[in-house]
Amino acid sequence: MTAPGHALAGGSTRLPLAELAGEPLISMAPDHPARREVEAVPARTGATPSVLVATPGYALVCALAGAGLVVGVVPEMVARTAATPVGTRLLEAGALGRTISVVHRAGEAAPAADAFRALLRGAFARARPV
Repeated sequence: MTAPGHALAGGSTRLPLAELAGEPLISMAPDHPARREVEAVPARTGATPSVLVATPGYALVCALAGAGLVVGVVPEMVARTAATPVGTRLLEAGALGRTISVVHRAGEAAPAADAFRALLRGAFARARPV
């Protein structure tokens, strides 16, 4: 995630995580699993990420990256629903990933849960309905 128009956001191919080397990064707290993954991938290629700011939440990542102060790596769900204008580019396949599951009771009338599942499916087409 970057400011709109940033060079890293421009491009139709997936961005190799190693290309973040030398970029001023904002990331999660040092013990957050997502941060450890973001730092481990470039390290395997010999690159060292330059984390300037650590934050406990993605909202600050979006705001600072959107303002052009730093570059952030966030889940696609966060980037697509950012409250501030941001530039985005998908990372290379397999670089990072996570699975989000929604558990519900089948056969029970739960309009709010049904609406939430429909929202997730509509926003994130790769979701697998269960």
